[in-house]
Amino acid sequence: MRLRVCLCVSVCLLFVTGATASTTTDRTAVRASFRAQHPQAHFYEADGWITRVYGKAFSSGASAVESAEQFIRDHAGLFGVTTSDLAPGAWFSGAKTQPLMFDEKTGAYRFTLVYFSQVRDGLPVHAAELRLLVREEPGYPLVLAISTLRPLADFRVDAELAANPRMDLAHAAALAAHPQMLNVSPPELRVWAGSADEIAAARLALRFEVDNGRQQLEDYDAREIIADAATGLILSDESLIVHADVHGQVTARITQGFAADICAEELHEPMPYARVQSGAETVHADANGNFVLPTPGTDPVVVTSMIRGLYFTVTNNGGSNTTLSPTGTPGVPLVIPHNDSNATEFGRAEVNAYVQANRIRDLVLQLNPLYPVVNVEQNFPVIVNSSSLVCNARYTQTAIEFFRAGSGCVNSAFAPVVHHEYGHHLVRVGGSGQGQYGEGMSDCMSILLSDSSILGQGFQNNCGAGIRSADNTRQYPCSDAQNGVHTCGTLISGCLWDFREALIASGTPDWQTVAAPLTLNSIMLHTGTLITPQITVDFLTLDDDNGDIGDGTPHYPQIASAFNQHNMTAPPIAPVRFVYPEGLPEKVIPTGGSTVRVRIEPIGGTPAPGTQVMLVNSGSGFVSSPMTPAGSDEYVGEFASYACGTSVQYYFSTETTVGPAVSHAATARPRVISAFDSIITFDDNFETDQGWSVVSDAGMGVSQGIWQRGIPAGGGTRSDPPTDYDGSGACWLTGNFAGNSDVDNGATRLISPALPLAGQDAVVRYARWFANNFGGTPNQDVFLVEVAPSAAGPYTVVETVGPTGASGGWVVSQFRVGDFITPTADVRVRFIASDTGGASVVEAAVDAFSVVTLNCSPVLLGDMNCDSQVNNFDIDGFVLRVVDPAGYFALYPDCPDGNGDIDGSGQVDNFDIDPFVVLLLG
Repeated sequence: MRLRVCLCVSVCLLFVTGATASTTTDRTAVRASFRAQHPQAHFYEADGWITRVYGKAFSSGASAVESAEQFIRDHAGLFGVTTSDLAPGAWFSGAKTQPLMFDEKTGAYRFTLVYFSQVRDGLPVHAAELRLLVREEPGYPLVLAISTLRPLADFRVDAELAANPRMDLAHAAALAAHPQMLNVSPPELRVWAGSADEIAAARLALRFEVDNGRQQLEDYDAREIIADAATGLILSDESLIVHADVHGQVTARITQGFAADICAEELHEPMPYARVQSGAETVHADANGNFVLPTPGTDPVVVTSMIRGLYFTVTNNGGSNTTLSPTGTPGVPLVIPHNDSNATEFGRAEVNAYVQANRIRDLVLQLNPLYPVVNVEQNFPVIVNSSSLVCNARYTQTAIEFFRAGSGCVNSAFAPVVHHEYGHHLVRVGGSGQGQYGEGMSDCMSILLSDSSILGQGFQNNCGAGIRSADNTRQYPCSDAQNGVHTCGTLISGCLWDFREALIASGTPDWQTVAAPLTLNSIMLHTGTLITPQITVDFLTLDDDNGDIGDGTPHYPQIASAFNQHNMTAPPIAPVRFVYPEGLPEKVIPTGGSTVRVRIEPIGGTPAPGTQVMLVNSGSGFVSSPMTPAGSDEYVGEFASYACGTSVQYYFSTETTVGPAVSHAATARPRVISAFDSIITFDDNFETDQGWSVVSDAGMGVSQGIWQRGIPAGGGTRSDPPTDYDGSGACWLTGNFAGNSDVDNGATRLISPALPLAGQDAVVRYARWFANNFGGTPNQDVFLVEVAPSAAGPYTVVETVGPTGASGGWVVSQFRVGDFITPTADVRVRFIASDTGGASVVEAAVDAFSVVTLNCSPVLLGDMNCDSQVNNFDIDGFVLRVVDPAGYFALYPDCPDGNGDIDGSGQVDNFDIDPFVVLLLG
């Protein structure tokens, strides 16, 4: 036996300092912090580790990459890794980004997939990566995170072993398992912590390929071996050959155009992109087979055409490759008819394989012109009429191969089999493993073109049957060991077929326009080899149109119906969605009558008639009042009268046909102030220093979490805010650095500058963050908000947050100063974060601080020039207020803004135009 080995090991050890271990306590805290910030995002878990984050968007940025990078900075801890464990680029290809869901109408992509691979000490971690799906729209919302990252804990690469791996033991183990192998590829060092579908203890490993050198023969074998670098123990032994074996599943569905050659007649079809040559000139035809071949002069020339083109080259193992060499005359159309006699299966196999390979490729690039590898690949090998196997076809990583008729089977080079084998190529270059997923998704490629549930009709010389059917009831999970990968593959093809049925039933006869883009692009979101409900999440995320699959997607009913039939259960969605066509009010009129319009849209259910209510709390608990139907799923709620300056909290609720009452903003309920008018007299987003001061207990140093102003730097890994609230960048927070930055050993106080509020009715608004939900003794400390008439005090407690329910997340709050103290010219507001209980993590932050002065004098609606009359002279002022508020306030600085709020919505906008006209006309 000849064993050709080339050992080429290059090691780059970049040791990274910092914590890498991920304890259960840390993971629990990180997850709790994430959920507090993104309550409408959800986790899909396997073996206790997060493999999908989905739902409402959970990161944003100035670009898709920046949004993805921000997510990693904020939430890498969700997956048990740190930012230093991640490097840009996919582990399988190195590509940093991949566009998804091409829109033929706009010529743009709806998503960008951003890749990060896992590394440890400069070495890649096998099959470990993070794929982040970002919507291509302003803000670049991140809507899906896909993880095969591995919890490496404190594992470090042994530098001595990396420099001297035991290739001899690894080769010996590979040859013991496969003694027929002749060729061994150069090895690559990597960290092994399990395959994409399982987790194992981390160790240094060698990855190499072996094959028996018998390409195009029946017993050709090639395998990927991963072995322990210290002992040579084989950790993974995977075949690189994907077969299309026959499995006796028979149905009676017949579809013209996608059956074996014995079942349908042959007609001439264009050979797209065919290669045509004359002398030194070579050209390629267009998609319809048309070509223009430059020739010198007008004399006839010999034109040569083989069964090859720009993208595929066919090799005929049944004999010599077909070549036609007719004579063409310039100016006279020339037809080159391959397989014109249709005399043998070998000639048919050549043209069938060539044309069908181009058809599936054309579909792929129609749906995603930047599909990886396929968009630039040329001369991909197609081998036909092989004799080493019959009743078969296969994908060998570098070619697709089909076999001649025999043993009860037809020649396998016909449409659905070609589409299937090329589907394996799409799965591999898309970044997924093969196995049951590769078989099933490859069947799906055939279904998209054939519109038939039967794969391989006529394969076994029976034109009334095929070898597999997508019209099935296969259920998740499906065991390869019990059923085989081909049978288990019908799980995903069954989902696609039922999706087709649901689309057609709902009025979409051209179902492929919806299903094909979702099916193809979902390949690039898949990892591993299994078919799981994570694919359902992927379909829904790609189908979504607003960055929140929790409120449904355009085709949620059809996707859920189809996938649920196979136990690939879709995540539940809200029964209804609350929409505010006129926005939410900023204030309500003290005398009553202010309104808010709500549209309650059915999603997973339908609003039950007569159950729509608005619940309002003006200080004595929530009081329910019915809302008035306004048509088109819209309802109007009306506020009662409240004393000027009253803080009014409210939300909406409806019962549905599918369950209990559903509420909008059941936790973060909006608030408004009762006033005829309001003016912002102090506004601080903390981008600059406006005079705040910090006073901390003696003995507290910077490392103990005192208040600091800046852009959050901790990443949110220990319940600290990953970003500010208002998006300006900075906020005040306790201990602004990564790691252990929480409050320890006392209290730290953040004190506002002097607020001149003497004689004013003012409301203070702010966004706050407080977390005390993990550590040895959590939920014992509190966060206080206080107000005082002067810097010397005394301070009065306005709000106490905690000790329970302190799990982080930004919350907007407000209070009326006059409810607690008599306003003065030196009012101070103080925020206190303290660690006075047992050992625990205490994190606090404040942002978006403002003071609003209230006008409690009744306004004269429509008096836009403040002459105490409402007439035509107010028209110019009203128009100016609607189109140019700044210009209006400059011209009429003393006019109450409430004069223009004709409809009582709490704001002046286009919805006040009609009421203003009615007011003028009396």
